[in-house]
Amino acid sequence: MIEEGLRAETEDEEEETPAPKPAKKRKRVPPTSKPTSAQLYERLYDDVKWNPMRFPDAEALHALGIYEDVRMILQNMGMESLLGMSYGVHKEASCEFLSTFFVQYHCDEHRTEGFGRISFKINERTYKVGFKKLSSILGFSDNRGSFLPARSAIVDDIWTMITGWSRTAGEDKSNDISNPGVRYAHKVLTHTFYSGREPGGANDDELKLLALGLLPILEEGTLLHTDPEDFEDLGLLGLLMKRFEYYRDWAWTTPNEKPTLFIGSFITPILEAFGIDLGPRDHAPASINLAYLKKTHFLTGQSGNRYGYPSSLSSYRYSSPVRG
Repeated sequence: MIEEGLRAETEDEEEETPAPKPAKKRKRVPPTSKPTSAQLYERLYDDVKWNPMRFPDAEALHALGIYEDVRMILQNMGMESLLGMSYGVHKEASCEFLSTFFVQYHCDEHRTEGFGRISFKINERTYKVGFKKLSSILGFSDNRGSFLPARSAIVDDIWTMITGWSRTAGEDKSNDISNPGVRYAHKVLTHTFYSGREPGGANDDELKLLALGLLPILEEGTLLHTDPEDFEDLGLLGLLMKRFEYYRDWAWTTPNEKPTLFIGSFITPILEAFGIDLGPRDHAPASINLAYLKKTHFLTGQSGNRYGYPSSLSSYRYSSPVRG
């Protein structure tokens, strides 16, 4: 009887004991030491997910009637060359490039290199490329400055103008931008220079570049705290190289177990310009096409040759060209 009582109590305890909770997946502990090229290559190849950038889609822009608007904004930013880009990703070559990537900036313009140079290795061969050469490959300007102006007033200025209300950092979204041409131009920035996994936000650097793109279009005095002189020394090539450095370092230090990089789409044309064998392509080019715009709620629908926009864009309805 005693044994039966003990057995019964034990069984009751077993029934009342909660099932063990599954162990939480721990985040990666970022290393504190600087990696060797071999360590960085291993991290980039084994752990990083490589996705293609999304470049502007000319067919979509023409269909929406905003091609000239977007082209003008990109031209004013010095990024019109993006309209002609469509590059996929070659993972192995991109990993080799980024794991050995080094950049040197020049305070004064070098006769042959411009305002800097980069070096990298592919198949054990070292390549050294001046900013002037990179500028001709990518179509971005080379100048002394590699940083955007620091003043936050520029961001507040442009955000109020393109949305109609004050900025709340961390909460503002691309879909708050009321003009479809400006919103599309912003999407181009978030999918190229500032490509990230969640491109729905609007960061300060993107908005400063939008201010640069809109300054020549707006009436004088519309942006009270923004002046063309704020950008007179800006070199987009240097700014892009800063992004390369950022992504290289971030891939090593991020606690994300499986981070995502998109920069491979800018690496591809650089390597192609030197006739480097890139091997098989891992990801085909992507674009900000009509299907993607519908998926991201830029568009709400279509009726014949007309496209519907969300309420924030309700005053902008464009007819696509009549196709014969």
